[in-house]
Amino acid sequence: DAVACYESAGYQAAKDIRASVSDGNLVIVEGYTP
Repeated sequence: DAVACYESAGYQAAKDIRASVSDGNLVIVEGYTP
């Protein structure tokens, strides 16, 4: 589940590190299968 991954402690820790050195957007789209 994409939202659970985004909200996970591991992702949030990585996001905090990345936030000071990058700029980006994340789009979560229901039903997309890569």
